[in-house]
Amino acid sequence: MLMMLEGFNTISPQQWRQQIQFELVGEDYNKSLLWEFCGINLKPFYTEEDMPIRPIQYLEHQNNISKTELDCCITSYAINGKWNISQKTDLQTLKGHLTPDTLLNIDMGVYESAGANMLQQLAYAMAIADEYIRFCGKKIVKYLQFKFNSSEHYFFELAKLQAIQNLWGMLLQEHQIPYCSVNIHTQTNLSQDVSSNDVQYYIRQIIAQVPTQAIKGAFYIEAITRQFTDKSSDIYKLIKTNGGFIRQLQKGTIQKKIKKDQEKKASIKPNIRKTEIIPIIPVLKTFKQLDSKTLSGLEVSTYTKEEHINLKGHSAGFPPFLRGISTTMYTRNLWELKKESDFDNMILIADDSFDIEKLLSRGLNEVKTLLEKGLTIEQSTERLVFSIKLNANHFEELAKLRAMRVLWAKLIKELNPKQHKAMAMKIHAEILGEGINKMLNTLTAIFGGVQTINTDKEINTYLLENTDIHKIIDPYGGSIFIEHKVLEIIRDNYKKIV
Repeated sequence: MLMMLEGFNTISPQQWRQQIQFELVGEDYNKSLLWEFCGINLKPFYTEEDMPIRPIQYLEHQNNISKTELDCCITSYAINGKWNISQKTDLQTLKGHLTPDTLLNIDMGVYESAGANMLQQLAYAMAIADEYIRFCGKKIVKYLQFKFNSSEHYFFELAKLQAIQNLWGMLLQEHQIPYCSVNIHTQTNLSQDVSSNDVQYYIRQIIAQVPTQAIKGAFYIEAITRQFTDKSSDIYKLIKTNGGFIRQLQKGTIQKKIKKDQEKKASIKPNIRKTEIIPIIPVLKTFKQLDSKTLSGLEVSTYTKEEHINLKGHSAGFPPFLRGISTTMYTRNLWELKKESDFDNMILIADDSFDIEKLLSRGLNEVKTLLEKGLTIEQSTERLVFSIKLNANHFEELAKLRAMRVLWAKLIKELNPKQHKAMAMKIHAEILGEGINKMLNTLTAIFGGVQTINTDKEINTYLLENTDIHKIIDPYGGSIFIEHKVLEIIRDNYKKIV
């Protein structure tokens, strides 16, 4: 833990809960902030205590989009209700067509279109793979490719992609097959030039390219990944116990399970809009396919060599004012759409290049000037708004937003404020770029915890109504890469400022 961060006591999950309850002003915590998605129980904040007992295995995966793709005869049977010739003949024929230049598609988009939820899709993917291993032999695993449609549910999509890798490792272990990387491909149906779906296209393309290393250690993502893995594994085991996927199709059990889930969804008033599925780039390990200025060749592997770090010395373990003005953050106090010109009665501290040293030095000078005029520290800091422009590296700027809060709190703490709220920052973000870059920069601002944003209304509305990202406080808290990066930025800037 850095010496400069001493004096800030960590906050326990119980204290977080108490503070949230206080800010709800009489509303019921369970009814207001606990929610469910796809059978996964969720809450508004996650800490180190929510980390899975068994660590998430971030296994290697690859995409072989240049290879010839063969249709899954089991899925064809599921669609048509009959085999082309017979089960045995169809499987043998398919096996004979496999070459080093081919992949056998296990397309979960078919089951999603039928109504299967994420947990069912994960389980069915493994159950179908299990059928191929049993009928065609262990060597078939190197030919299998799992295809998934991508949705707008940002963090659930990330968890789904991690869960399929965990399940793959478990399947190989079950059949005593040496580990080999899993082929994963994300897909959609419409073309990118469908203008009404541009926003949906952007969010799906971003999700598909989030580097695995960047989310490693994030409390929220690892918690839901473990739930996805465990619950879908239970479904898979039930299918196996009852004769396997093909047998369950023949009996109509798979169809009934999907229909039952559809009926459950229909009975719940939807809180998201149904949108068309649109095509995106396959899963990549980096963001390099996006605009280079936006992501500037992000390299995260340098920061993920440690398997575990003590987060009590990192910003994820700090009190609420270091993560945002409100403990409940966006769950109760959403960001607002504003422009710089809307802050008439505030002192705007702006820097086009997002230079932390310049921003905080100017902010500190403004506070000292106001103190000389007779204002208290609390009155002085209340009048400040720090305005930044976002148009560069997504994870780098996300870390800068977190680091800036910690640095500001440290600087103001040295002035001996009477109230903690004096150490909080109001941050405004001007979102630059066009198209997917504007969407990515908007996500940077939201995940970084800004209070006001100047972005397209269409993007803002879509994110609020479709993605659920506002229901979680600090979703990247605990990410090894981001937490290390935060400390690095603090270390580089503190001495310069003081």
